[in-house]
This record gives sequence, structure tokens and C-alpha cells, in this order.
Amino acid sequence: PQKYLNFTVRRPRGPGLLKKNHKVRLLTGLLSGGGVGAGGRGRSDTGDGGQVDIFSGQGTTASGDVAVMTYDAQGGVTGGAALYTGASTTSDSGKVSVTTGDAGSNSGTLSFAAGAAAGVGGSVCVVAGYSGGVAGGKVSVTTGRSVGGVGGTLTLSTGAGAADGGGEIRIAAGGGGGVGGAVHVAAGKSVGGPGGDVLVSGGESATVTGGFLQITSGVSASVGGGLALASGSGGSRSGDVTVASSGGGAGSSGTVAMKSGDSVASESGPVLVGSGAAGGVAGSVVVQVGDGGNVGGDVAVAAGASAGADGGPLSLVGGESCISRGGATRVESGRGGNGV
Repeated sequence: PQKYLNFTVRRPRGPGLLKKNHKVRLLTGLLSGGGVGAGGRGRSDTGDGGQVDIFSGQGTTASGDVAVMTYDAQGGVTGGAALYTGASTTSDSGKVSVTTGDAGSNSGTLSFAAGAAAGVGGSVCVVAGYSGGVAGGKVSVTTGRSVGGVGGTLTLSTGAGAADGGGEIRIAAGGGGGVGGAVHVAAGKSVGGPGGDVLVSGGESATVTGGFLQITSGVSASVGGGLALASGSGGSRSGDVTVASSGGGAGSSGTVAMKSGDSVASESGPVLVGSGAAGGVAGSVVVQVGDGGNVGGDVAVAAGASAGADGGPLSLVGGESCISRGGATRVESGRGGNGV
């Protein structure tokens, strides 16, 4: 059988959340082993402990609210509120579930927010469980799916700073005694349309330089990590890769620099620019500067200088052919408006 414990929560004096007295019914379960879960302290020697259900009253227009809070402190620190399950030494610990109810229209919102402060605002910490032997717990944040519309949006943003900089967002994988954890950022797949985009951009600035975007691979005492920038493969053709600076408007456009790193004690790395091999016609490599309203841009190709040995050679070679003529090599100057 079930037992109900009825009592009244009366409105305290002074400001508070409760606007009127509230009737509360505490439901407890009676076990065959003799345990009654009154106030969460029911005990059973042969079965489960007593269950505690706290719920508001039913209404014709809306059901009642349930508020769990500590009271305001006039001169000190307010009390804390703790919601947790008991520990288990031989089996799994209990779950804590916080959900809003289903709805015929819009379901309720679930909000976790720290309080505002004149000093430092409160933090919101979400931490998965520690593991001493197998694997740490997971943290999953997933938006709702939609059968007839668009899936929910996931927004991760920091607060703005009125007098100083905005807050930072840091996403990092954990270290490991073997291999460090990976960070995966991927857009969604599509069955009937284009796949989702991944957009990464620095912040805008109204007065000075825009935000910097830097992608760097990992440092190592042996070989540093590589950096691969590749387009997606396709059934008809692969995607394009474009590396370009933006237009400068009334000023100059930005520089595009592609170089290997310096080396103090050994050789610097090569820079390779080439098109892929093909069963038909191989792709071309075109190096061309932009036209100018005044003077056209220069193309300069120079081998490296040497302080103690020979300078670097410069080779310009046409392609070989096994069954026909080799490729031609042609160097010519530009034509002028006066015929020269």
C-alpha cells in the first residue's frame, strides 16, 4: 500500500518566491520488508527503499508549480541546494533526470543559469564522472530532431564585455599516456541536398584589425604534426580548394604567402606546387599576376643564395613523352601598345 503525508508550506514573512500558502503531498511507499520512504529515509532489509514523489496539484487550466529553493540571506551567504543520488559500493549508482513534459504544442524549456553578481558571475559546470579503471564518463549535448522541419540549433557563445574583451571559447581534447584525444568538427550529412557547411572566421572590428585565424598542428620533440587541407571527393569531380586574401576596397588587398619553415641546423622543407596525375589530360599549373590600371604585377622566380657553397640552380623543363614529342619551353616578353 501507499501512504500520503500531507502538509502545508506557508508563505514566509518578507519577500520570497511563494505568493500564497501551498498544499504539498509527499507520497511514500510501504515495502513488505518494513521500509517506509518517509522523507527519503525509508529502509528495507529485503527489497528496495521507499520511494519519494513530490508533485504539484492538478488544475483545469494549468497544474501547479514546484519550487525548491533556499531563502534569501540578509547579511551572509544563502544556503545551498543539492540534488544527488546515493553512492553504491557493489553496483551502479542511481540516475538524476531533469526533463520537461511532452506537449501537444511547444514543450517546456529547460534552463540552467548561474546567478548575476556585482563581482564575478556564477559558473555553470558540467563534468562527467571519473573512472579509476575503464573510461571516464561522456558528456553529450544534442539538439532535438524534427520529423517535418529543421533540427534544433546548438549555440555555444560567451558573454560580451562592455568595457573589456568578450569571453573566450576553448575546446580541447584530453591528454593521454598513449595517444591524446582527438577533436572532430563535422557538418551534417544530407540525403537529398548539399551537405552542411563548416564556417570558421575571426571576429570583425569596426576600428582596428579584424580577428586572426590560426590553424596550427601539434608540436613534438620528434616530428611535428602535419596539416592537410583537402576538398571532398565526388562521383563526377572533387571539390575546389581556394586560398585567397580578401579585396582591400579602397586600400590594398592582403598578401598570400606560402613557404616552408626555416631550419637553423638542417635543411628547410620544400614547397611543391603541382596538379594531379590523370588518365586523360593532366591539369595545368598557372602562375599569373593580376592586371593593373597603371603597372602590371611582376613574376619573379629566383633560386636561393648561398654564403658558403654554390647557389641554387633554376630549371625550366618541358614534359617528357614516351610516344610523341616532348613539351615545348617558351619564354617571351609581353606585347606593348606601340608594337614593341
